[in-house]
Amino acid sequence: MLFQDAILEFGFDCKVRKLSPKSINNYQKQLRYLQNYLEQEYRIKNVEQVRTAHIKMFLAMMDDKQRKPRYINDLLKAFKTFFNYLKREGHIQDRFCLTDQQPQRLQSASILLSCERQEGDCQSP
Repeated sequence: MLFQDAILEFGFDCKVRKLSPKSINNYQKQLRYLQNYLEQEYRIKNVEQVRTAHIKMFLAMMDDKQRKPRYINDLLKAFKTFFNYLKREGHIQDRFCLTDQQPQRLQSASILLSCERQEGDCQSP
């Protein structure tokens, strides 16, 4: 599934669940930010291509840019919600897991994305 289509479908699901328009817009903005990063850095266009290491690299980049811890946590929450939705709907496999472990590099983060494949997931094409 194209990342852009997944964002739209997720937005529709949020609307059905009666989230506020502001919340839906924030989710979509944060997800488009990730989408643009993945397309530019790794040429990823489909949600099935996303690996945990890609998300970790994005979050490390945010940390390197000295983004505030609260902002990074907001991104993490949005990504967790989005990828859990995709998992629940069957768009991604179970190996893409979300856990609540404290990351070493991002001291402020409360959620760490992890999966079985760690090495080689962030190779540029």
